[in-house]
Amino acid sequence: RRDCSGAINRTPIDFGGLFDGLTDEDKASWCIETPGRNQDENVAPVEFLGPSMPAQRGYCSFLVQKDESAYRNTLDRLPLQNPLSGIHWHYPSSALWLFVGRNPLGNLNLRGRPEHTDSITNDGTWHFQYSGQKTWFLRPSQQLLDHFKKYNVATNCTASTRIRVECRQGDILCVNTRLWFHSTAIPAQETKSISYARDFYLKEFEAGRGDNGQSVEGQGSMTNLDGLYAVENIEEGTVIFSEKDMPDCELHSSTNPNCEVVELDDGTSALVSMRSIKAGEFFCVAESDSEDDASGDEEELSVEHNHCTVVPGI
Repeated sequence: RRDCSGAINRTPIDFGGLFDGLTDEDKASWCIETPGRNQDENVAPVEFLGPSMPAQRGYCSFLVQKDESAYRNTLDRLPLQNPLSGIHWHYPSSALWLFVGRNPLGNLNLRGRPEHTDSITNDGTWHFQYSGQKTWFLRPSQQLLDHFKKYNVATNCTASTRIRVECRQGDILCVNTRLWFHSTAIPAQETKSISYARDFYLKEFEAGRGDNGQSVEGQGSMTNLDGLYAVENIEEGTVIFSEKDMPDCELHSSTNPNCEVVELDDGTSALVSMRSIKAGEFFCVAESDSEDDASGDEEELSVEHNHCTVVPGI
């Protein structure tokens, strides 16, 4: 974490007006991070993002990525575009994440999504705390612990190690959310908690690009989706999880499934791989007869950045 509070010298941004000026595609990225609780889902995003501070509580996010002009204009208005000037940041797409939380004084912490990892291919994500505070809870994944062991990294971290990071206005947090389990919470405070984030690579994303740290265009869209994916390669016929340890997350469906539900000898059900599944690939089952063939499930499975629960083969 690094303190860059001195970077916040510009005129405050009207995030409600920013959202109102986005394309319909970007507006569709609006996501309530605390579904089913603490937030009136009927509240208009522009109202929630506005300058006033009503008593309602909520924790939401959205993306600026489909409209290149809005993306560039938004970046120009933000106080920090590239942290740590000595590092060449390479961005896999024109995608800017914005997170806004409201939790007036007198309330308990407002928690976001349950602990999870993200299905990403980039080296990490940096988050800039534009205003207010946010608390991060981090825990190393087994994949990260294996990296530590492989490269002889001296660490006291174990699978049960939990790290709490308090981000205040001006702080930057860089984290690889594929290798770290994470969750966040908005403490009770007088102002809105606002942060923005960019996914990055520390090396060239593809051959032939100039070393200027600018955005790599056309490398896929980002989105907020819950799902389950493989953290390692899985062979055909592997029992991924059984009925007894089924995670609380709905499986995606597809016309090209990689898993199926089967009945085991003891009469319980299990999810089994129908073919080889590569690390990072989402688990999906066949569409049921009642599902609309025109649904966007296959497209959702191809995006690069999803909030997910990690489920390795067993």
